[in-house]
Amino acid sequence: MATTISATVNSTTTALFQSGQPFNTTFTGNVSKSFVLPFTSVQVTKLFFNTYASGSPTSIDLTSLTDAYGNPISFATIRHIMLVNNDATNSVTVGGGTNGLVAALPPIIGGGAVNLTTTLAVDGTHKILLITPAAGTPSVDVVVMGV
Repeated sequence: MATTISATVNSTTTALFQSGQPFNTTFTGNVSKSFVLPFTSVQVTKLFFNTYASGSPTSIDLTSLTDAYGNPISFATIRHIMLVNNDATNSVTVGGGTNGLVAALPPIIGGGAVNLTTTLAVDGTHKILLITPAAGTPSVDVVVMGV
């Protein structure tokens, strides 16, 4: 039986700022930015998600995965990656290494996340998503969508 995927990437950033001004007045402002990108069932045909926890580097081979139903997945193109560092204090670095999908990204702080919506080709020399903890055994949620 074929699997059909319908996916939407949503991200919202909201901030409140205040600033003291002359004559004992305060300026208060809100800034909010939302990003929504729906993907069609042609743009995203594969979905992988898992949680990894390790005190040493973990290599995720995007050409040799298993989906939630036990079916093999091999990505040819990545459309979106979401990485969530569930550790409260320890950072992780994602990327780099041998056959890295991407160069090393800046560290993801404890409790931080990265959403990367782009088009990345997966091939024999660009296929590994490397997660390297700075310390401890951080837990990282990984979501990958593509074809």
